[in-house]
Amino acid sequence: MLSGMARTKVWIGMGGLALAAAVVGVYPRLGRQADGSYLIPTGQRLTPAGLHVEVNDRPLGLALSPDGGRLAVVTGSNFAPRALHLIDAAEGRVTATVPLGNSFVGVAFSGDGQRLYVGGGASNEVRMFRVGGAAVEEAGAVKLAGAAPSGLCVSPDGKTLWVALNLKHAVAAIDLE
Repeated sequence: MLSGMARTKVWIGMGGLALAAAVVGVYPRLGRQADGSYLIPTGQRLTPAGLHVEVNDRPLGLALSPDGGRLAVVTGSNFAPRALHLIDAAEGRVTATVPLGNSFVGVAFSGDGQRLYVGGGASNEVRMFRVGGAAVEEAGAVKLAGAAPSGLCVSPDGKTLWVALNLKHAVAAIDLE
């Protein structure tokens, strides 16, 4: 014979199973649906437009090259490896992935598209890369102590890189020459 307490626990457990069964029957599976839309946990349905390219978790910074041929994507996840991805904009495919120890939202191309600058966030540096076709190679870094560099912008004349210093509530100017 079950005590009153045990019967209550069984009843609650059975009620929970019934509720779970009802929810599964009423709501479709989360994620991609047959019509191409995505059902997200909030119950909203998203209907994406355009081409989708998979990169590492949490893409925070995006920059289109001056010629429109490449898209640079910087990811800033706390749970997955951070990376710089280069995407062929016409074909919608990743052409290069460079692991980054630290990164944040900042990414910018030089005016000629041959250099790429990435804000390092917690590493307190701005990393520089040479870009040629699908090749990406490290070209140095500028340390900005205690700054957590984030947003980046190259001046119209291409001589200065403006850097938002997240932890200093200031902006730095880096002479690119």
